[in-house]
Amino acid sequence: MSRRAAGRAGGDGQDAATDGDHPRFTAAMIPQPAAEAAFARAYAAGRAAGSWMLEGPSGVGKASLAYRIARRLLAQGPGGGADAAEPPGLFGDPAPGPVPAVDGLDSDPDDPGVRKVRNGSHPDLLVIDPDTAGGAPEGDLAVDQIRRIGPFLHLTPALAAWRVVIVDEADRMNRNAANALLKLLEEPPDRAVMLVLAGRPGALPATIRSRCRRLRLAPLADAAVAALLADRRPALSDEDRRLIVSLAAGSPGRALQLADRDGAALWRDILDRLGDAPRLDWSAIDAVAERLGAKAGEGAFALWSELLVDALARVARHAASADGAVPPPLDRIAGITSLDRWIELWEKIAALRERTRNANMDRKQAVLGAFALIEAATHPGARGPSLRP
Repeated sequence: MSRRAAGRAGGDGQDAATDGDHPRFTAAMIPQPAAEAAFARAYAAGRAAGSWMLEGPSGVGKASLAYRIARRLLAQGPGGGADAAEPPGLFGDPAPGPVPAVDGLDSDPDDPGVRKVRNGSHPDLLVIDPDTAGGAPEGDLAVDQIRRIGPFLHLTPALAAWRVVIVDEADRMNRNAANALLKLLEEPPDRAVMLVLAGRPGALPATIRSRCRRLRLAPLADAAVAALLADRRPALSDEDRRLIVSLAAGSPGRALQLADRDGAALWRDILDRLGDAPRLDWSAIDAVAERLGAKAGEGAFALWSELLVDALARVARHAASADGAVPPPLDRIAGITSLDRWIELWEKIAALRERTRNANMDRKQAVLGAFALIEAATHPGARGPSLRP
């Protein structure tokens, strides 16, 4: 996910919710021990691929791991240094026999190279993400951005023994950008590591996936997300913390975003409005639409619309299986209309959310339109907002 998340919304949930949580700055790793150990063992054994794909849901810690790897590789202390004749093993030369255990990817926070990574000024690190898309459509990684990688990779490392490229939100590349990246992956230069981050790896061409060693980052256990919130957002009430953990679905970045954007209150308001179905309270909905449509509501609308789509997905799953995993009133309204209607409603509102974001549509009208669709699906005889007196 893009670093737009820092101080904004990801649209889609984020690895970092505020500047202080940006993976450049945080020394602590969001716990992904299996993925971290796989990378560390490969380097300790001298069998590392030059290209890695870090996969996992948005906010699960892909960028955190990528920057952690970059800090370790670009450290100028032991294991780094531009004067090395050959790329050193991450933990020194491997011993013969079985691969030894390694300590992970910790790096000295006072190392000059590590400080430069943290400050975004290391000459041997290149980060490509949608923030620098220039004239590309919202959400795209443009071909001109990917073409910056080739000249960078063929430079001699300036300070470290490696050059590192992080391609964030690679699943948002357009076709030309994907083709350009594929050419780079086909002929990787020495002393270079490319870290390709993808929340939806299936959206990437199979040829790109096949040329990367893939690391899957799993959602965290609820206890780990709760511990992270207790550490980084200690002012949260116990009730809000429990609710945010249940909404985060194992994503620490999403949990931090929910905490910082009053996600618990937004979720409760959505449940209140849906709980009125089939006869919606349009005066209450008007108030929500006014608040989210105001200039200050831009970030709140992104999260609110994401949570509304999430709520409808939960209703549809409950209507399909009656698994009992949804909170009231979602369990009740699941029986108001058919499963097919809930699925159609989820699809329509998800599409409305995307159109509103990508076309910069009026957010107030989007809120009213979403609830008009909900009322039409659950109470076909309702007049809707445009026909109210």
